[in-house]
Amino acid sequence: MEQYIVDYFKNNSIHSVSQEEWVIIGVFVFIQLWVMIWYLFLIKKKSFQIIPNEIVSPERAVSVIIAAKNELQNLKILIPKLMEQDYEFFEVIVVDDCSWDGTRDFLLEAREMYPKLHICRTVDDAYEGNFIGKKLALTIGIKAAKYEKLLFTDADCIPHSNQWIRESSQAMETHKMVLQYGAYETKSSILNWVLRWETLKTALHYGVFAHLGKAYMGVGRNLAYHRDIFFKIKGFSSHIFIRSGDDDLFVQDYAKTKKPSIGVQFSAGSKTISKAPNSWKEWFFQKRRHFTTSDEYSFGLKIQLAFNEGIHFLFFLSPVLALLLPAFVELAFVLWFFAYLIFILKIAKVSKWLHERFYVFFLPFAGLLVFLFRFVVLISNWISKPKNWNGK
Repeated sequence: MEQYIVDYFKNNSIHSVSQEEWVIIGVFVFIQLWVMIWYLFLIKKKSFQIIPNEIVSPERAVSVIIAAKNELQNLKILIPKLMEQDYEFFEVIVVDDCSWDGTRDFLLEAREMYPKLHICRTVDDAYEGNFIGKKLALTIGIKAAKYEKLLFTDADCIPHSNQWIRESSQAMETHKMVLQYGAYETKSSILNWVLRWETLKTALHYGVFAHLGKAYMGVGRNLAYHRDIFFKIKGFSSHIFIRSGDDDLFVQDYAKTKKPSIGVQFSAGSKTISKAPNSWKEWFFQKRRHFTTSDEYSFGLKIQLAFNEGIHFLFFLSPVLALLLPAFVELAFVLWFFAYLIFILKIAKVSKWLHERFYVFFLPFAGLLVFLFRFVVLISNWISKPKNWNGK
């Protein structure tokens, strides 16, 4: 082996490497080291799970809040699931946002069956002037809540287990705000693999940033915080005229306060599962809507997110970069393979504790598709902003 290395460098003298190749070598090595550090040292189970306090008392009661507009069929599935939760002290508040599909009639009937269910309703659509979309409904639900601890999800989501409220409540004993994982349902299609990978990668990214004290987002389909936070930062007032942002911009507002208490709770018991888009077109318009919020991010945050996204993109392209280094192509592939091995082993481990299922060797392809898809959505939003909640 030693003789092989000696012969290798004799035949591949560093004096024969051009300046351009040195630049590529530097970029290549930096990418591999960045990925190894990211997945080996920053993504750890202990950083993403809060040690629970097993004591259960009425003081730990939770108000689950759901904003619903024309969600009749989804609520028929969700409400019974919530009532099956293995937790005694909770209420469910559904804010009917002026639905016309029979949602209100269903909720009135369900309230007779489930005493823990409470119903609110927004004002008529004609009076939306001071609020836009979901934020009014959430504000009404928060003000109607009986309990200090609030847990949020969407009508098209269901808890992965009957421990969802319990684990969320336990996490809120330690932190005032808890960022949780909202997954998508699993289907056998390339679209589903790609969007689920994008969802997991995004979650790991905001989880790492939160653990490092730089929280910048959570997901509204699975977010928990104490009610006093809402009033401390004046609710959604700083972004009230933006349709989205009830999760990420809200998290950013709280993160700017003095000594914010933000934890990350990623576990199979505390995750929710949402209905996945059925087509690339549907996902495209969904991402267009989501991307409108990023316009409100600080310049520094945009740079950090773009940098990390670019590193991941180049990592998946590393075999191509290696081919541009004819003098050291073998060593380049060895370094990339080592980084890739760390990457897939860590994702496999994360998938196991989150009860997710990924074909890890498919992830480079999925990663490239995610980057290209996001780029197309970004260009689309630059050309024309979405004019409604559907992203169109």
